[in-house]
Parts: sequence; structure tokens; C-alpha cells
Amino acid sequence: MTDYTKNIKVNIIAIRAGKSVRTSTTLHFHLCDFYIGKVCNTKKREDLMLSGMSNYRAWLEKAVQAWVKEQPIQQQQRLETTLLSLIYDAGVKKGMSEQPSLF
Repeated sequence: MTDYTKNIKVNIIAIRAGKSVRTSTTLHFHLCDFYIGKVCNTKKREDLMLSGMSNYRAWLEKAVQAWVKEQPIQQQQRLETTLLSLIYDAGVKKGMSEQPSLF
């Protein structure tokens, strides 16, 4: 695993003993890359990849952190499950548009 594909560290708000606490967790790089990069921002991903992986990685980290802030529950398992669900939904939607007779 290269430095460019290591997991992405994000800041989250956790509830401990009834108090909100700022902490961090990591999300799997390939899940974030596929959904945030390939599904949501294909053109931007392609442009940034041409300018270098370090530029893409920096952009992806910021984009993932912004996405995490929008999520109602900020737990690693919940966030990664949400990413998987969104990837699945995007795949089904694409499949339905390309092969409607299968659905």
C-alpha cells in the first residue's frame, strides 16, 4: 500500500458519557475513492489524477471530510456501510439506465 492509498483519517463527533467529543477515525481509501471520486466527481477525479496523485489525495481527503460532516451518525462502521450502500445504489441506477430489460 502506498502513502497515496492509505486509509483516510477524518474528524468525527462522538458521544461519550453523554457529552460530545471530537475524535477521529479512518475510512477505507478505496471506498472513498470509488464513491466520492468515481461516482460523484468523475471529471474532477480525472483532472486531478493527471496533475498528480498527491493533488488528488489532498482533494479527496477534504471532500471525504466534508461528506462526513453531512452524515447524521459519525461512526466508522456506519460511514463505511453508508458508502457501500451509495455505491450499490449508483450501480443499480446505472444498470437500470443501461439495461432496463433486466429490471
